[in-house]
Amino acid sequence: MAAPAEKEDRTRYGLRRSVVDLHSDGQLLPLYSKGFFLNVCHDVRLDMRRLFWLLSVALLLPACASAPRQSGQLIPTPRRRPHIDDAIRASRAEFNRAAQAGDSGAMALLFTEDGMLITRSGDTIRGRDSIAHFLVAARPGATGATFRLDREPPLDVCTDGAYERGWYWAEIRYDNHPPDTISGRFGIRWRWDSLGNARVQWAGLSQRHAEQRLRRSECVNPTLARHQSAHWAVTLFQGASTIGGGPASSLEAVMMNQGWADSVLDCTSGITCLSVSSLHSQATRLNGLVPVLGGLHYRFSNGLAAEAVIGALPRGSTRGVSTTQNRRIEFWWSGFLAGLMMSYEREGLQVGAGPTLQNGQWRTEERDPGFYPRITYRSSFRSHPLGWFADLGFHRGVAGRLRLDLRAQVRRFAQTTIPSAPGFAPARVDNNSAFVGLGLGVVF
Repeated sequence: MAAPAEKEDRTRYGLRRSVVDLHSDGQLLPLYSKGFFLNVCHDVRLDMRRLFWLLSVALLLPACASAPRQSGQLIPTPRRRPHIDDAIRASRAEFNRAAQAGDSGAMALLFTEDGMLITRSGDTIRGRDSIAHFLVAARPGATGATFRLDREPPLDVCTDGAYERGWYWAEIRYDNHPPDTISGRFGIRWRWDSLGNARVQWAGLSQRHAEQRLRRSECVNPTLARHQSAHWAVTLFQGASTIGGGPASSLEAVMMNQGWADSVLDCTSGITCLSVSSLHSQATRLNGLVPVLGGLHYRFSNGLAAEAVIGALPRGSTRGVSTTQNRRIEFWWSGFLAGLMMSYEREGLQVGAGPTLQNGQWRTEERDPGFYPRITYRSSFRSHPLGWFADLGFHRGVAGRLRLDLRAQVRRFAQTTIPSAPGFAPARVDNNSAFVGLGLGVVF
């Protein structure tokens, strides 16, 4: 064998490479020196890293891409639940079509999985299969039937369905003899299924079950449930409500003691003049469209709640005449209050009490008597006495988030000090009030 020819060259990395030609088999076998071997290993590691990243990207791209939709695949979409009355009518129509075709299995599908049929004799059949078997066995040879249901209002709407009562009439047809006619009372408890259809949870044909009324726990009203679960409520009471009290009686007593209740001639009748007391008070009628009381209500639990209220005080005026001073004096009074109360609630009835602050607005005028009186003195002031108020109310949801609120309040404050005027000495008067009204609120 010829000796191998060895030669040297330089790699692109500047390292020596030895090549040995083996002429015996016609192949050229490169033999690498130590330095070239290390350099090749470094290149291999770099290539392995690139290969690793390429494989990672190749594997992740299909995962990030959206999966293709399979042909015929059903994609669930949200469905808005119809009104319960419409759902009941649709289920009744479906039941009648199955009854006319004599399909007891389709008739039983209108019941829930654990639905019950209570017969006229009081027997209970539970489950769709049992109900379908009963419908066949009850009338052997029947080929079809026609049903009619007449509801006695109202329809009791529940959070999970509804309950109705009324009268039913059915004509059952046969092939070999004339049809039968049956009638009686019924009571049906409807329940929503997962697809938004009304299904029969139980149907009672006996007298007792057809005339029974469901307990509140058996049929929870959706409006009542929404209002019971809501924590916040805002209620406004309009000016048609009644606000009683005010400082009139207390102020009149003070003015009488200070000589501002002398008699004057009243010639308004046009025929004769009468001597009447000059001391007179009148209340200003509130605008029926303007709210006179508002409340922000927060319920901590089923029984405990807090409420912030702000409302109007009685407004009006009191006047009197002093013939000794030859003056006429008049006071105008109005204002508002703000308070915070804690209340206890049960079944819509609430009782509460708390502190309150009054912001009273007063104006005083003294005039000369006569047909064209001249103002001799005018002043105004504000008062801020503290007090307390007690509240008794009843609220009930009427539709959706709306509720009616009947409210009665008693308010008691510390006395208000009226500053002096030229002919009037400073005095302390009461400015208590009461409120009764009907308001409209929103829960959320």
